[in-house]
Amino acid sequence: MRVTQSVIAEMLKSDIQRNLKRLQESQEMISSGKRILSPSDDPSAVGRLIGYKVELSQSEQILEDIENALAFLNTADSVLADAENLVSRAREIAIEMASDTANAQDRIQAADEIRQIKGQLIQIANTSVAGQYIFGGTKTTEPPYEISGDQVIYKGNSGVILRQIGSDETIQVNVPGHEIFGNGEVGLFKTLSDLERALTSNDIGGIRDAADELKVNHETILSARAKIGGYSQRVRFAKSSIEGLKEQLERMMSQIEDVDLAEASIQLARNDNAYKASLLAAARLLQSSLLDFLG
Repeated sequence: MRVTQSVIAEMLKSDIQRNLKRLQESQEMISSGKRILSPSDDPSAVGRLIGYKVELSQSEQILEDIENALAFLNTADSVLADAENLVSRAREIAIEMASDTANAQDRIQAADEIRQIKGQLIQIANTSVAGQYIFGGTKTTEPPYEISGDQVIYKGNSGVILRQIGSDETIQVNVPGHEIFGNGEVGLFKTLSDLERALTSNDIGGIRDAADELKVNHETILSARAKIGGYSQRVRFAKSSIEGLKEQLERMMSQIEDVDLAEASIQLARNDNAYKASLLAAARLLQSSLLDFLG
C-alpha cells in the first residue's frame, strides 16, 4: 500500500497537535502547581479529592466554632478572676468594719467603696464578647443584669450555650450568671446590697453576716472558674485534634493534586523536544513537496 504525501502530512499534523497539547499541559501543571487539570485526568483521584475537601471544609467550620468557644471561655475566666479579687476586697472591708476599731463614720465611708465594688461587679456580669453577653444564659443580645432601686435584677435565663468541637461532639461554653452572681433575691449582689445597708446603718451583726456570705460568694466564683477551666481544657484538646486532622487532610490532598516540580520540569523538556521534532518533520515534508513541485 502506497502512503501518499497527503497521508503523511495528516499524520504529522496530528503529531503536532498532540505534542502541542502535551506541551501546554506540562506548562499549565508547572504554572498552577497542580497535577490534575481536569476531572478526566484521574477520575478516581478526583473523587478522593472531593471527599477530602468536604472533610476539610467541615474541619474549618468546627475550628471557627472552637475559636468562638475559646473566646467565650477565656473572657469568662479573665473577668471572673477580677470578680474574685473584688469579692475578696469586699470581704476584707466587711471583716475590718465588723471590728471594734472601726466607728460609724468609717463604716459610712466603707459603704461607698462597697457601692463602687458592686458597680464594677455589675459591669463584669454584663461582659460581652463580639456583641454576645456571656453570663445571660442563651439570652445573649441584652445585658443580663440591671439595677432596680437597690437591687440588681437578673434578666437572663438558665440556658446552656453549646459549641461544636467535633464531627459529633458539642460542649457547653457558658455558666449562666445567676449561678455565679445570683438573681437579685439571693447571691452576691444581694450580699453586697445587704452589706452596704449594714455599713450605712452601723449594724455590726449585719456586717458580720455579710462577711460570712461573701465567703460563700467567693467560693461560688471559684467553683464557676473551675467549671470554665474544665470546659476550656476539653475545647483546647479538641482544637489540637481538629488541627491535626486538618493538616492530615491537606497533606493527603497535596499528595493527590500537587505536581512534582522536578519530574514535571523533565516532562516539560521531553514534550518540548517532541513538539519541536514534529515541527521539524513537518518542515522537511513541506520542503520536499515544494522541491518536487518545482522539479
